[in-house]
Amino acid sequence: MCVFFRSGLKACLISFLLFTHTSYASASTAEVEKNIDAIQTQKLWQDIEWLNLLHYQPENNQSGFLSQVDDPRFFAADNGKTNPESELIATLQALYSNSINKPDEHAQCKFIARYHWLKRT
Repeated sequence: MCVFFRSGLKACLISFLLFTHTSYASASTAEVEKNIDAIQTQKLWQDIEWLNLLHYQPENNQSGFLSQVDDPRFFAADNGKTNPESELIATLQALYSNSINKPDEHAQCKFIARYHWLKRT
């Protein structure tokens, strides 16, 4: 079952199959880097919706944020709890990843709300 998608494995697999036909699945390294550059140029990690998706609150640390989530499985980046920029970049890289052991563990299943937010952004 997907971590954050409660409709079960069947829905997650359908979602994964749809995902594999989008531009994310066949992206080249250059496309990934282009999108990362856009994220950094536009400072998308500062978007209030991104910060809310990951439950970030202002904090007196290097990044200025701390997520209220304590489960490390919630984050794609090792420092994702305290760094919304790293978390956004790691999420994007995970969405483009083709290395999948189990379809329900792909980033699109694990981070479905992030996936939809990125598609809209």
